[in-house]
Amino acid sequence: MVSEDGLHEDRYHLHHQNKTPGGGLVVGNYCHDVLFRGGSPVSQTLGGAASFVSNVLDALSPSPLIYIAKVGDDFAYHVPHLPRVASSPTTLFHAQFPPAPSHGGYHGDRILRRVRACDPISPSDLPDEARFEFGLAVGVAGEILPETLARMLDLCSVVLVDVQGIIRSFDPIDGTVGLVPLRSTGFFHLLPRIGFLKASAEEAPFVDIEEVRKWCCVIVTQGKDGCRIYWKDGEMDVSPFQAEEVDPTGAGDSFLGGFVAGLVWGLTIPDAALLGNFFGSLTVTQVGVPKFNDRMLKNVVKLSSANQRDEVRARRPRRDKFSRPRSFATLSVLNRLSQRRSLCSAFSPRRLPHTLTVKLSLAVRCPLPSTGKLRSEARVARRRSLCSANSGPRSFATLSLLSKLSQRRSEARARIFQIELSSPNQRDKELGHTGLVDAELGHEARAISVGKPSTWS
Repeated sequence: MVSEDGLHEDRYHLHHQNKTPGGGLVVGNYCHDVLFRGGSPVSQTLGGAASFVSNVLDALSPSPLIYIAKVGDDFAYHVPHLPRVASSPTTLFHAQFPPAPSHGGYHGDRILRRVRACDPISPSDLPDEARFEFGLAVGVAGEILPETLARMLDLCSVVLVDVQGIIRSFDPIDGTVGLVPLRSTGFFHLLPRIGFLKASAEEAPFVDIEEVRKWCCVIVTQGKDGCRIYWKDGEMDVSPFQAEEVDPTGAGDSFLGGFVAGLVWGLTIPDAALLGNFFGSLTVTQVGVPKFNDRMLKNVVKLSSANQRDEVRARRPRRDKFSRPRSFATLSVLNRLSQRRSLCSAFSPRRLPHTLTVKLSLAVRCPLPSTGKLRSEARVARRRSLCSANSGPRSFATLSLLSKLSQRRSEARARIFQIELSSPNQRDKELGHTGLVDAELGHEARAISVGKPSTWS
C-alpha cells in the first residue's frame, strides 16, 4: 500500500480515500480477562481488542462504525455495540503477573492463557452488500478465519490488521498463548491486499518485517519507546508519551484506535501514530478498558477541523515572482508541520486536567519553532534548487531534512519530559537547546539547497 514515492503520499491517508456510506467495520470478539498476581486473582475486566479499539473510536467519533463480535450467554458486561450471542461461552483469558513490586502495578513479564474460546467469526457473519471506508481485524483468540479476513478485504477500501489475531497459537493442554511465523499461517497470501499491519515488539520477529514491508505498511509498537513505522523504502521512529504503567493490557489496541482515528481525520501516518501513542499511554495507567476525560477528548477532536483548514491552505495554488506553483513534496512538508503544531497544541497541559497521570506537561510547553520560519527556509531551498543549472528540484531532499529535524525536536521534547517544574533553570537550559536545534535547521536547509553534503550523521 505504500509506494516508492514515500510515506507521506495523500492517497495513503484514509481521509483521502473514496468515502463510502458504511464508515468503518470492526471485527473481533469481546472476552473476559482475569488478572492474577502471584497465583491469586486480582481483578476481572472486560477484554478483547475490539473493546479497547471501540473505546477510543467511539470517544473520537471519526466515522460511523459497525462492530461484529460474538460472546456467550454468560457475558458479564454492558457494551455500547451489542455482540451476537453464540452457543458457546464467552472467551476467557487468564493473565498471570509476577508478585507485585514494592511500588505496586503490574510490571513484569505476563503469562497469558486462553481458558476457553467463543465461536469464530465466519464470512457469513459480515454484512452482505455494505461497503466500508476502512476495516479493522482485531482478533485475540483465533476467532478471525482466513476466509473472514478475505471477505473483509472485499468489503473495505483499506484494512488494518492486528497481527496478534492471526499468529497466536494456543497450547492444547493449558491454553498458554504462543506465536507462530506469519508465513506458516493461512493469512500470508493476503498480505498484498492489507493496508496496515500492527505488531508488538514481541510479535515482530514472527512477521519477517523485511519481507512484509514490501507489500504493506508495518507498525511495531514498542511500549515506553513509542513505535516504529516500516514501509517499502524506509522506516522511522515515533516518540512516546511517558506514563506510569499500571496494566499494559490493551495498550496496543488503544494505539490502533487512535491511529485509525488520525488517518480518518487526514493526519499523515507518523502523526496518526503519534496520536496512537498518546492513547496507548493513557491505557496503561488504568486496569481494563480505560476511561477518558471528556475535556481532554474535546481538545483531541479539534485536530480534525484544524487539520482540514491547514490542508486547504497548504493546497491553495500560490504564485510569486520567483516561483511556480509549489510541488507536492513542499505541500506535504508544510501540511505536516502544521499538523504537528496542532497536535501538540491539543495536548497542551494548559488544556488537560491535572489529574492525568501521564506527564505531557513539559513536552508540549516547549515553544515550537515558528511555522513561518520553517516555511521560509523550505521556500528558499526550493527556489535555489529550481534555479540551479546543475540540479533538478530538491523538494524530496527538503522533505527528508524537515522530517529529520522533526525527529530531533521530538527527542529533545522527550528529554524535557523528565525535568520537574520545580527546576526552572534546568528547564530553560533544555529549551535553549531546542532553539539550537532550530538554528541547525536553517543551516542544513541552506546546505541542501545549494547541493552541499549534509553534516549530520
